[in-house]
Amino acid sequence: MIYALVHYSSIESPHIHQFRKKYDPQVDLIAPHITLMFPVPESVGEDNLVRHLERVLCNWQPFLIHLQGVRISSDDNLFLMCQGS
Repeated sequence: MIYALVHYSSIESPHIHQFRKKYDPQVDLIAPHITLMFPVPESVGEDNLVRHLERVLCNWQPFLIHLQGVRISSDDNLFLMCQGS
């Protein structure tokens, strides 16, 4: 098992769905999301991970983002680029 932290947006976008269907081999495994923490191994421990995330996130407030552009990673993953505002 691995742990990751993702945000599932309430935005319905046929463009994102079409893009993922064409390029994302995991389109049927996970809904459109924004990855906030990339996967870490189970050996980290759920309690340790939750405590760490609570410490890191406790002072953050909600913020707006804009999706603009696409980037390909060295392992051939495609990412919509986020820009904060």
